[in-house]
Amino acid sequence: MDKLGFVEIQLTGVSNVSLVSATFAGLITGQGGITDHGFVWSATEEAPTVLINDGIKRLGVRGEGDFSTAVSALRSDTRYVVRAFVELEDVVIYSKSMLEFKTTELSLSTLPVKYTGGRSATLHGSLTGLDPSNPVIDYGHCWSTTTAVPNLTTSTYSRLGRPTSDRQYASIIDSLANHTTYFIRAYMLANLGNDTIYGEVVEFSTDLYDIWERKEDLPKGGISGATTFTIGDVGYVLHEWELWAYDPQAPVPWVQKSDYPGQAGYSLVAFTIGGKAYIGTGSGGVNDFWEYDPDDASQGADVNGNPIGIWVRKTDFPGHGRERSAGFAIGDKGYIGLGTWFSPQGEVNYNDFFEYDPVTNDWQAIEKYPDIEKRDAMSFVIGSRAYVVGGSVTNVVWAYDQTTGHWTRKNDFPTAAELGVGFAINGKGYVGTGIVYGISVSTHFWEYDPAQDTWSRKAEFPGAPRRFSSGFALQSKGYLGFGEFGPLADWWEYTPGK
Repeated sequence: MDKLGFVEIQLTGVSNVSLVSATFAGLITGQGGITDHGFVWSATEEAPTVLINDGIKRLGVRGEGDFSTAVSALRSDTRYVVRAFVELEDVVIYSKSMLEFKTTELSLSTLPVKYTGGRSATLHGSLTGLDPSNPVIDYGHCWSTTTAVPNLTTSTYSRLGRPTSDRQYASIIDSLANHTTYFIRAYMLANLGNDTIYGEVVEFSTDLYDIWERKEDLPKGGISGATTFTIGDVGYVLHEWELWAYDPQAPVPWVQKSDYPGQAGYSLVAFTIGGKAYIGTGSGGVNDFWEYDPDDASQGADVNGNPIGIWVRKTDFPGHGRERSAGFAIGDKGYIGLGTWFSPQGEVNYNDFFEYDPVTNDWQAIEKYPDIEKRDAMSFVIGSRAYVVGGSVTNVVWAYDQTTGHWTRKNDFPTAAELGVGFAINGKGYVGTGIVYGISVSTHFWEYDPAQDTWSRKAEFPGAPRRFSSGFALQSKGYLGFGEFGPLADWWEYTPGK
């Protein structure tokens, strides 16, 4: 402690040290005509003065007693030396004691991305070291799929505004591309020389599931009431006697095959056994039945150089001619049942079912469907069971077990429905679009778990609501499109959940 006359000055403390600010305290004792008092500090001088310093805070005339003040505009993460002073006329008295302190560091971290699939991901960051003076004017994340070190100049970024306190924070990326690596960095714009400060780079790769992606439209244009089946890794769509094959891996995904020679142009039913498709019944209430062999090259080749295939007439379906039936294959047998015949006297629905053996080219009746006569049901096959869902705007679900030859009631479909699409992927059933409750076309899409006998809502079909849609499963993906009102030509790929 120094004194001149009766005046003494002491530095009593440094407190509230933060990123760019601190509070200094001192004590004046005695009287002696003080003209000014305050504090001086420096990051480079070990004994700062009122003439040589990095900062000075003058507090003016006063008498004896405690005094303190907050100072700002310090540099972050910096060591300072501070001391108190008083001025008496032309003399400056400094406190004998000087104190050291260090401002806090502004810390920014990019935290790991918690990506759980889907079209969006949540990015995380951590920002610490802020104080009330807060030099950070903006913060967020930047990301890129083309450069491993993203930045605000060349990359996409989020802007979260001025932070008010230390925090962990999040940004969201939407519309993620599939099978793509994203490079992420947290950033902040600090009002410390207008610096952009970045966190470390983290990365994640997308493997999207429970999502839909638009694929190539059908070249034929909009269609409704088409019949679909799959053979190997190729899906087929039959409409108005034109047969189109869809191979997502082919140079030309959609190619036309050999025209269907049967009587009906739409609302037929089909199933596949042993690399061949079996198609029949259909519009007009007909019952002719045909086999399609995709590997027969006698009729020529498509634009991808593959055979267009050949049709061979088989034993007619033994039930009454019908359309909008249910059909499926279990193992080496095919099944057709339900459906409707628009007779001159009115609509006639059916609940009979028949089994087809391609080896003997013969049909036999099996146990009838236990519920009402109906049309427009959806179906899929898992293992040795076929599941028939809804139809005629009902929500009942019945499973036909080939090993027992009997039907078993399952938990109801969540809505009364008809004219939608059904298929199975990796042991789960999927049903979507169509008419629900008999009043509106739908984009709903549902998954069935046979082990739990439960239905769960999945990602909404992103196309327009529709009925008379078409679809199938292929290479662990689902495909759905077409239908009315329109008719529509759009085609979508569904990736199921893990």
